[in-house]
Amino acid sequence: MKLSSSLGLLSFAGTTLSAAISVREDNPVPPNFCCFHLRDVLSGQNVRQNSQTGELFLNDPSLPQGWYCINQNSDSKVLYDRDNNACIQASPGNEFQCLDGTPGGDTWEVASDGQGPYLKDYGSAVFSICNVGGRQQVFGPSPPGGLSCQMTILRVQDRAGQCK
Repeated sequence: MKLSSSLGLLSFAGTTLSAAISVREDNPVPPNFCCFHLRDVLSGQNVRQNSQTGELFLNDPSLPQGWYCINQNSDSKVLYDRDNNACIQASPGNEFQCLDGTPGGDTWEVASDGQGPYLKDYGSAVFSICNVGGRQQVFGPSPPGGLSCQMTILRVQDRAGQCK
């Protein structure tokens, strides 16, 4: 009887821990994390994310809005999406992508100016919005050649948790 109770308690604790770690809009933000949506300053549109490819887009209403989290009190500088995938500027092509739980070498941070908080990576606040097959995809500051792109800044919106 004691073993059964212990296993039930462990199962409950594991479920509770999993829920606390999960980074979803409808769940509490993980301890020490700041979570938010991203908005393109040029179009005013929120960034959306394809959960299968991890790629970020602006003009695809079939995709959910992205929800991103960073521990601003940590030196790791890792940005996570709602599925706990680490975000990177992927090579080749410099795509802004969140697909794998393994952090890359990116140095994400939320900075602020007189107009509010914005996202930076590798010390740069510049991102590119490029037309790829009729969709507006988000890239880093040096997108692949041959694409029609505009430079932009991604503003941090709807912050929740421990944000500086």
